[in-house]
Amino acid sequence: MEKISTARVALKWGLISAIFSILYTTLSYVLDFWSNWAIGLTVSLTLYFSVMYFAMKEFRTLNQGFMTFSEGLSIGTLLSATSAILGLSFDFIYKKFIDPELLNKQLEMTREQYEKFGMSEEQIEESLTKAAEYTNSGLSFLFGVLFIIFIGFICSLIMSAIMKKEKTIFD
Repeated sequence: MEKISTARVALKWGLISAIFSILYTTLSYVLDFWSNWAIGLTVSLTLYFSVMYFAMKEFRTLNQGFMTFSEGLSIGTLLSATSAILGLSFDFIYKKFIDPELLNKQLEMTREQYEKFGMSEEQIEESLTKAAEYTNSGLSFLFGVLFIIFIGFICSLIMSAIMKKEKTIFD
């Protein structure tokens, strides 16, 4: 009997997740609803849990109906890493080459929020300058990938606990 690879399943579903993420990102930028964080969070979490469910379900099916907690955790975490790298690469390309004005719109929205918080003009300018420098550096990509992997890890903990089905000693 051939051992089923968690990496193969995770990479396949990570690519699927990245495609969905890219489509959602493109739609949110084109239809201009990117600034609504509640919709973004809801769609992202729904996407992650749905894709993880199907990935773990496929693995269990290929593995004669069994999946350990650690196998599920590794599938979900690698899936998240794959999706994060591909999705954030697209986001970087989109903001850098397709719609460079989007970053200015995001900074302007941030300015408005800072003004609502009552920050002084000097504080706002300093914060926006740092934000623009950070966004144009590789650090934003790195921290974005690490953050998405962390969120994916948390989602994987939950989904793995739900989806695990270990062999009994009699199987």
